Amino acid sequence: MRRALPTIGSIGAVTALLLSPARAQEPAQEPVEETIRVFLDCQTFLCDYDHFRREITFINWVRDRQDAQLHILVTALQTGGGGWELTFAFIGLEDLAGREDTLRYVSSNTDTSDEIRSGMTQTLKLGLVRYVARTPVAERISITYDVPMVETPALAVDDPWNLWSFSVRVGIDLDGESQQR
Repeated sequence: MRRALPTIGSIGAVTALLLSPARAQEPAQEPVEETIRVFLDCQTFLCDYDHFRREITFINWVRDRQDAQLHILVTALQTGGGGWELTFAFIGLEDLAGREDTLRYVSSNTDTSDEIRSGMTQTLKLGLVRYVARTPVAERISITYDVPMVETPALAVDDPWNLWSFSVRVGIDLDGESQQR
């Protein structure tokens, strides 16, 4: 009888989970009608399609190359230092035919997968601006520039020691022993 109780309890828990109302997923973002249709062709393990679709929302992503106005072909090579060189070939189709561009992103061997993914997303965004610039969506795109931090030069000081630093340490260590009869 003791062993039957956990089994009945387990069945009850599973039944409760199955009969409870399912949580709704986030609704898919509606496609933007007045922008371009893009097909991403990336056969490398570095591509995160879901991340690109979440981060780049000013275009319509399509799953079939035949439906696209822009085909993006991504290839990857490992660099001699252990990083990755990713080449993004932007190929115009339909009304964008003849408009092609190539951009590269190179990661270092110390970059995390998140840093590589962010670099790829940034490269994709930069490459897409040229094609989206002639659509109605262009007026809603803002371009920003992050100014690099510039270190202010230190005041000139006449230092004959050339910024040397010295440390002096003094210590004493005594040992003693005594013996008596």
